[in-house]
Amino acid sequence: MSSRKLFIGVAGVVLFALVAILAALAANNIRRPAPELPPGGTLVATLVRPSAHDVVAGFGSIWISSGPGATIARIDPTTDAVTAVITLPDPATVLAVGADSIWVTSAPGNRVTRIDPATDRVVGSLSSGERGALGITVFDGYVWVANHNGDPTGSVAKIDPVKMQVVDRIPLGDEPDAGPTLMASGAGSIWVGVQNINAVVRIDPSTDTIVATIPDGGACSEIAADDQAIWVAGGCLPGPGVTRIDPATNAVTEVSNASGNSPAIALGGDSVWYATTDNSLGRINVTTHRVAGRLRLPGPGWAATVAYGFVWVTDRVDGLLFKVKPN
Repeated sequence: MSSRKLFIGVAGVVLFALVAILAALAANNIRRPAPELPPGGTLVATLVRPSAHDVVAGFGSIWISSGPGATIARIDPTTDAVTAVITLPDPATVLAVGADSIWVTSAPGNRVTRIDPATDRVVGSLSSGERGALGITVFDGYVWVANHNGDPTGSVAKIDPVKMQVVDRIPLGDEPDAGPTLMASGAGSIWVGVQNINAVVRIDPSTDTIVATIPDGGACSEIAADDQAIWVAGGCLPGPGVTRIDPATNAVTEVSNASGNSPAIALGGDSVWYATTDNSLGRINVTTHRVAGRLRLPGPGWAATVAYGFVWVTDRVDGLLFKVKPN
């Protein structure tokens, strides 16, 4: 046999072996499951709260609305005991803390109710001026309420808490129904999800004008905001994942949650937490924008807040409140 033929034969064997090795490695990589994320937190308590809807923290307590149950429960975050239950004449939908009060909207109605945390009593109420008072936040000396429906469109009502009057109304959306949903305040602005235009709208509270309309498919769920970023839960079907808005540029960064729709979102420390409809609580690092942990919950999340060293998540399907200690 010539040396040329011998060389070709050896080279062919080596090449065949190399291809086989690479194929085996590729197959091994395909079969290897993706590494599981650490839980990010530990479930330390599951509290029964019938029709648990929204949850906020303030005045040393956790406050939970019951939606159609028309009650607000006040919970001691140390003992988990219910210290007061306030009954309302209207549904108790979304909560906000500010101006020395707890504020409650009443979608599908238009009532906004004010509770004095010193007495656990209703001390005032007013109409938001449209239909479906839903999202609410307190900022810059005013209470801001998202009217989900209106004529010709939904709107944001600006309420003077001293006069208990609507002092301005900012139309949002492009049709009478399915307009403004939930909202937050941060970075000097009011941020409102508007469902019928699939966008988050930024409002300047000093002029009551729209300064940006940012396309976002998650604009029907919770929003969490601070001066660095605005985080939008991916709760609209099919759910775009959690999105981050840079208030300096109004640019959107998508963060994959890879874990179903996430109607609940809350900021706390170096993390943003999102709860999903497929029973998980995800933790995103606010610096890297990456999902850093995921915890299995006993039920689907609906609303969330971070306070008193814990993450609190409501499950309105099963009437539960989950208390999670960050790891």
